[in-house]
Amino acid sequence: MRDLAGTGLQDVWRYEILPLLAEHHYGEGVDLEARYGLATLRRQVAPTSTDGAEGASVDD
Repeated sequence: MRDLAGTGLQDVWRYEILPLLAEHHYGEGVDLEARYGLATLRRQVAPTSTDGAEGASVDD
């Protein structure tokens, strides 16, 4: 089992997940980092104050 703390997740993403996505999108000209980069995905799932998540609890 890998330690995903620190850079572990980044390493798995870069060396195992992105190559699979590159194969899936072969010949399509997809910018993998722009579409599937870990930083991009984290920005997309980060809660914002405009989505109503601020101050909400699990019970709401």
